[in-house]
Amino acid sequence: MVDDLRAAGIRVLGLTNWSAETFHHAVPVAPAIGRLEAVVVSGREGIAKPDPRIFRLLAARHDLDPARTLFTDDTPANVLAALDEGFQSVLFTDADALRGDLGARGALPRTT
Repeated sequence: MVDDLRAAGIRVLGLTNWSAETFHHAVPVAPAIGRLEAVVVSGREGIAKPDPRIFRLLAARHDLDPARTLFTDDTPANVLAALDEGFQSVLFTDADALRGDLGARGALPRTT
């Protein structure tokens, strides 16, 4: 999905609560992380989701308009915090559901 979004010209960024000391393990464990444009790592920043400051930092650092940015996460508290900061937000349940949501938003072709 990351590759499909990037091929469509859509920026794909990461925001993770990974520790700074172990983030070097991220790409081997989850190779898609290495294909993201950039990742904000809470362990490096000293603030973690769902703290609203990390969403503000993400937006400022990467020149994002929260109202035009979709945030997805598998933790309801993080999704709500992003909503409170003005991001469009969806709870991640599985890849097919996210792909459908992205299709409904016109970001990816809809699947049947």
